[in-house]
Amino acid sequence: GGRKLNLAQRLTTALSSENQRWAENVVALKQKDKLLPGDALLASAFVAYMGPFTKPFRVHLMENVFRPFLEKEFRKISNGTGEGYTFPLSQNMDVVASLTTNADVAQWNADSLPADVVSTENGCIVCNSNRWPLIIDPQLQGISWIKQKESAPERNLKIVRLGQHDLIQKLEIALENGYTILIENLGESIDAVLMPVIQRSTIARGNKQFIKLGDKECDFNPKFRLYLHTKLSNPHYPPEIQAETTLVNFTVTMMGLEDQLLNLVVEKERPDLASLSNSLVQQQNEFTIQMNQLEDDILHKLAAAEGDITENVELIEGLEKTKETCDIIQQKSELAKKTQRDILVTSEKYRSVANRSALLFFLMTDLVKIHTYYIYSLAAFQQVFYRGIEISGSDGPTESELTDDEKEAKVKARCDKLLNNITLSVFNYVRRGLFEADKLTVATLLTLKILVNDGKVDADEVEFLVNGGSSIDPGNMGPLQEWMPESIWAKVKALETLPRFKGFGDSMQSDSDEWRDWFDTEQAEEAQIPGEISTILSAIDRLMLLRAMRPDRLMNSLASFVTNTMGKDYISQKPFSMSSAFEETNKRTPMFFVLF
Repeated sequence: GGRKLNLAQRLTTALSSENQRWAENVVALKQKDKLLPGDALLASAFVAYMGPFTKPFRVHLMENVFRPFLEKEFRKISNGTGEGYTFPLSQNMDVVASLTTNADVAQWNADSLPADVVSTENGCIVCNSNRWPLIIDPQLQGISWIKQKESAPERNLKIVRLGQHDLIQKLEIALENGYTILIENLGESIDAVLMPVIQRSTIARGNKQFIKLGDKECDFNPKFRLYLHTKLSNPHYPPEIQAETTLVNFTVTMMGLEDQLLNLVVEKERPDLASLSNSLVQQQNEFTIQMNQLEDDILHKLAAAEGDITENVELIEGLEKTKETCDIIQQKSELAKKTQRDILVTSEKYRSVANRSALLFFLMTDLVKIHTYYIYSLAAFQQVFYRGIEISGSDGPTESELTDDEKEAKVKARCDKLLNNITLSVFNYVRRGLFEADKLTVATLLTLKILVNDGKVDADEVEFLVNGGSSIDPGNMGPLQEWMPESIWAKVKALETLPRFKGFGDSMQSDSDEWRDWFDTEQAEEAQIPGEISTILSAIDRLMLLRAMRPDRLMNSLASFVTNTMGKDYISQKPFSMSSAFEETNKRTPMFFVLF
């Protein structure tokens, strides 16, 4: 009797905590069940429509179009007022959590999918859409992920291009055996022979499905997968292509690239944190799987138990062991979550480096507007980015030897060093391939973009400096009409729209003779600016003044401006060094010499 009572107490103890957790899970699942219809509709709309758009527009559509529409329709279902009616829709729905799991995302990242939010959303769209994905991928990040994702031997991935002589043969084999086909580098038109495959125009005969490919019918294996890929950054596909495929925009954005580069910086600077973060993600995934297995094991043992379970020693001991394991996993999970939060805080300290690096890449991609010769890839940029980190070396004592204030100061100093070295490395890489006439232009663009990004210069001021300005109704010139052209007076009045130039025209009329002397000076950029305004003008203001009155001296002043802001290395170029250029190459990085 005593033994049975003891076993009964042990059974009750073993199941008590599980009872509480299961009760909480039941309540949570019931709540999720009520919200499932709306969440499923919203997730489906995301997969169907969001692929081509950038992150800001995706957020706009979800929050300001799709959600209000669903709430409006649910309100109609209720009595028209919505009073006393709970919308079956989560307030803060996480689309990614609805469409995938942390384990899947971790596997995608391991397969070279970037870890930023937009790339993860794109992964969800590709993996959940019933239509074949057409990937817009100018930086080739999406195709790298697809190649890794479909690299398993049983998928037998075949990469082909339109016009390839054996395209139809490979496609036929893949259709019949359930393999994967990736058609890369598409243009804006697709061969008509592929349309039945893209449209999934299958023909059912008995238990089998067939699809027409050219003049013959092929077996259609349900495991077949087709991926379409284009490097075009802004393709224009006909409506039938857009309707029959799921367009997924893998084009890198400023925000997405910044997140990617932050991960790369942390991997290089704090490999201990990067390794710990990856191991914690893997550990959390394993914990989730193990907890599910343990719960299933408990329920199976209870369901399979025969007779009086208070006398089943093996069952009770198994339950006790399961409970002990669950407690350990729960404690480790809480510790892991706290550690991940600490890692995130530390990683964010390197955000400025990632932000500057993303800015540099998009400056590089914009240079094609100057000359079609200036084309750069993301892969090439990453190599130069890594080189900038490597030449920065390592700094000072380890963090364990420093106080908290010293750690903060060390990280800030390190970030400043990384900013300078990465910026100079990228600029030197770009400058080596520039025509001489474009070097000052690119150096100025770089300087202005950095100043605007850091909040040191207003974007309106840069706009005026680049494009100039002219007042439609400049008014009376007064004594200035004796020496100043009317076209310049209109530009002077346009300057008055900027805060520090308020009343500038009146000031010039009061000091007409002094301004005439300045205007006639050969090197106006070096001469003293007349009047009190000279004490409040910044370096960018002086450039705008020259832009308006003495544009012939602007180039000389820009060179001084870049030197004073960024350093002489951005203007004074060292002679070409074959040895230093050779150091930047490797067995997969060829060097081309272009002679004109």
